[in-house]
Amino acid sequence: MEERRAIRRISGVVLVVIVCTAVVSMGAWWPPKFLKKLTSPPLAAGAAAPQFELESLNGEVVSIGQFEGKPVLLKFWSVT
Repeated sequence: MEERRAIRRISGVVLVVIVCTAVVSMGAWWPPKFLKKLTSPPLAAGAAAPQFELESLNGEVVSIGQFEGKPVLLKFWSVT
């Protein structure tokens, strides 16, 4: 009985390794055109940030232009 458990554990670990390897290697197969759509070129140092507006937590619309000449740290995150 112990031998069967050991075989099942080893089989499970091998399966997880195979699946993880497949998922990681699939990332290398994404078409370059698709990846270019997901990314934009980085801004040069000192370049103006693109203009955009966002709604704050208290409902106000905040524009990046309001902070012109001031350092700004943006942190985007999401919870699903």
